[in-house]
Formats: sequence, C-alpha cells, structure tokens
Amino acid sequence: DSICISQQHPGDDIQSDSSGSSDDALLQVRHTTGKWFLDTSIRIFIILVLCILGVVLPKPNCVCDLVGDVFMSSMAFVLPGALHLAAHKGSLSAWTVIGDIILIV
Repeated sequence: DSICISQQHPGDDIQSDSSGSSDDALLQVRHTTGKWFLDTSIRIFIILVLCILGVVLPKPNCVCDLVGDVFMSSMAFVLPGALHLAAHKGSLSAWTVIGDIILIV
C-alpha cells in the first residue's frame, strides 16, 4: 500500500493508542481518504474478478489446479533463489548470483 500512495514510511498516518490517555484529540482517523478508497477499490476488484472467474470456469477443481500450479511454482523456483540471495548477500560469487537469477526468472 505504501508504494501505491507514495508514502515514505509505511504506517506514518497511524497514531499510537498505547499512551493510556483518554483525550479525544489523540484519536485521529488512521488512514487518509485516498488510502481508504484505494484499499476498497482493490478489494472490490478482487471480488469481481473472482466472481467472474467462478462464472466462466465450469469446474471448481480447475480453479484449484490453476491456483495450486501458480503458487507451488513460485515456491519451487522463485523462493529458493531469492532466499539464497538474501541470506548470503555480499558474499556470493558472480556465477552463483547469475545462477540464482536464472533460477528466479
């Protein structure tokens, strides 16, 4: 969300309620109108896409197969290379980095 609304640090517009004070001045709206509208729009879009997908696809197991294929491929190919790059950042040889990037792509 912070990337979509160009917020420097995620959570900048959230006020802490841990002070224990009951002043109404401390209670502010947690999100701006733009962020609320963006969140609501994304949720409605996802629901509409899923409803259309449910109407178009004749068998529910086809959807389950599709979702499983997409996410299991990600776990099998993208995550190991990405995690290896993150875990050994700065200490990998050029060939190892190239191998990880090929595995990710």
